[in-house]
Amino acid sequence: MTRVDWVVLRRLSARLAVTYLVFFGLFCLVESLNTPKLQTLNALGGPPLALLGIILSAFASSVGALPVTVLIGTVAGVIDLQVRRELTVIQSTGISIWRAMRAPIALVLVFSALASIPGPTIIIMLNRSMLGQPASHSGPIWLEQGSGDDAYILNADRVTANPPAVYNVAVFMTGAHRDRIVAPQADLQPGKWAFVDAVRYRPDVPPEPLGKLSLPTSMTLEDLRLQASGTSDLTLPELIAAASVDISRRDDRAVTLTSLYRTFTLPLLVIGSMLIAIAASAGYRRSVRYGDTVLFAIVTGFVLFVLNEMAVRAGNSGVLAPQLATLAPAVVSILIGLTALLYSQDGTI
Repeated sequence: MTRVDWVVLRRLSARLAVTYLVFFGLFCLVESLNTPKLQTLNALGGPPLALLGIILSAFASSVGALPVTVLIGTVAGVIDLQVRRELTVIQSTGISIWRAMRAPIALVLVFSALASIPGPTIIIMLNRSMLGQPASHSGPIWLEQGSGDDAYILNADRVTANPPAVYNVAVFMTGAHRDRIVAPQADLQPGKWAFVDAVRYRPDVPPEPLGKLSLPTSMTLEDLRLQASGTSDLTLPELIAAASVDISRRDDRAVTLTSLYRTFTLPLLVIGSMLIAIAASAGYRRSVRYGDTVLFAIVTGFVLFVLNEMAVRAGNSGVLAPQLATLAPAVVSILIGLTALLYSQDGTI
């Protein structure tokens, strides 16, 4: 690395670090408002455990906000170079903006890859090692089950993957007979739900105890495992394993694949946002007024965040293919950044 690389890297790294710390502090503030969680952790392990819970949750949230964080931090770093006239001197020696920014771009790519790929896995493992973690993170669920005349909707207050069971169950039959079946527990067995101490309710008929009851289902153990944990609580190896096994529910498979692909495309989206920030703030100016540049960075960061979230939601719902939903925002941001840089630099590389 040359001296120019070190100067540019030092300026941008400092601004990126400050921006990240500001966002991280905001996420910590938001997590501190979750008083039921804090009270539970404080009762189990005291203030240190509650503080650890806030920090881990803030780290997880900051990973998803990396594109916006990097965009704003890059604008601040380039403006710092502009105010000191260092960028003007660098470019006057014949060094292009591409060469001047290669070191910080490489650093951001490595950092975002580490934060996106192994980072969430480490956070999840630390969360699981904390005291008082429940066996199931899921709340009430609604599932469409069965087929043909045996079609029904299953509602449960709690679901666990080990053992594969649901608790406080209510079954609403959707066939010719609109019966309601209530049971304290139902176990998932191959091709069926096995209910324990079931009671059937019909209009104008006394409750009918059924004892043991079985209803057909196409749900697999992997489907139930996703319902019990959710993709946000799966490590990277678990996501890969879930994506490679049989998942019968289309929505669950879409969510799993979208989460997996997003893990690997997030660094590309971060680089695209950084290129946009450089293109917006690296142009030569006689004055030192950069209010419009800062406003542009804020608006662009908001638009980038909204578009990415919309694409991810479309991928989770199955409207878009998971590959397209996660890769398209990254590719578009990189193309926009490269085009804007080429235009601002008259196409010189």
